[in-house]
Amino acid sequence: MLDHNQPNGPKKRPASKRSDNTEQQGSPRKTRGSQDDFSPLVGTKLFYRNAVPTWERLPSGAPADSPSPTRKAIEREFVVAFNEVWNRLPPFDHHRLLSYWSDPAGQSLGIDAVELLHPRPLIQIVDIGKWCPAYFAVAKLGYELNFPVALIADHADRLHHEIARTLAMVYRLATRAHWQLVVSMIEEPLAQWEEHHGVAAPESDQDALEHEYLKAFEKQASLQLRGWRIEEPPCVSV
Repeated sequence: MLDHNQPNGPKKRPASKRSDNTEQQGSPRKTRGSQDDFSPLVGTKLFYRNAVPTWERLPSGAPADSPSPTRKAIEREFVVAFNEVWNRLPPFDHHRLLSYWSDPAGQSLGIDAVELLHPRPLIQIVDIGKWCPAYFAVAKLGYELNFPVALIADHADRLHHEIARTLAMVYRLATRAHWQLVVSMIEEPLAQWEEHHGVAAPESDQDALEHEYLKAFEKQASLQLRGWRIEEPPCVSV
């Protein structure tokens, strides 16, 4: 079964149950008490941090307080790529994303008090080991975005697409397209089965619904990327 914290997870409640407050234009920025390791990503709107442990960033034998050329190069490449993708989005889509990230309803999604002191969304460079295309950078319903250092360092030809794909997933959450697809392809069929048979659908049937849902999800995400003029990346051998 899919991770319900991911935007492609099928068991979340539809967005109609959540707040529809989009009046407050969001400009996530450093807040009082936030950590000092955040750096500007998109002007004063978005920030990021390198969450890779310091000792993993440094060349062998380097003093603990010395800057890592590799770390700086990776961060620079990520910032440039993110901005190039962000600038392809229409201003209306910028507004939609920023409004979603600033919506107070996000505070009820399991974000603890410490996380509320971070810029929103929480954008991080993380170390997950080897990266593969099946990885989803979106966590906590789009309020946390985790970009693997292996993606940035080893798959530069995929980086723009993966950033755009991540933003497309969040955009689908912000526009409620994600929840509409979940309800129509997962929740309604399962509810109809249970009403007709009096018991929950077998796990094999649930897995089949999820498989069809994932195909539709990927198709819709690809259409969103085409609308933003983001080209398909080369295939990756894993």
